[in-house]
Amino acid sequence: MSKFLKNGTSQQSEKDIQLANEIFDLGLVYLMNTEADITKEELIKASLERSDSVQTLAQRLLDEGMEKGMERGIEKGKYDEKLKIALNLQKKSLSIETIAEVTELNPDDVKKLFEKKK
Repeated sequence: MSKFLKNGTSQQSEKDIQLANEIFDLGLVYLMNTEADITKEELIKASLERSDSVQTLAQRLLDEGMEKGMERGIEKGKYDEKLKIALNLQKKSLSIETIAEVTELNPDDVKKLFEKKK
C-alpha cells in the first residue's frame, strides 16, 4: 500500500496521499501502544517502508514534547519569581493578604512559604 501511495497515479490528489499517510502514522502509533498480534519484524518493515512519515510523526511528537516542556519551565520560572517577590515583600512587613494580592499567589501558599523560610 505504501509503495502505491508513494508512486501513486497522477489522478490521486496530494490531499488523499497526505490523509493516507496520516492514517498509516496513526496505525503505527496504535500498534506501538497496544499488544497487537504483529511481530516486531513486521512493524520494522512497515516503518522502514514509511520511514519518511514515521520520522515526521516522531519529529512532530518530539516537537510537541519540547513545547510542553518549555511551557512548563516558563510557568515554573514565573511561579518561582512570584515566590521570590513574596519573600521580598515580607521583608517590608506587608500582610499576607496584601502579598498574595500583589503576587497573585494563594494566601495559603504564601503562609506556607513564610513558615518554610523560618
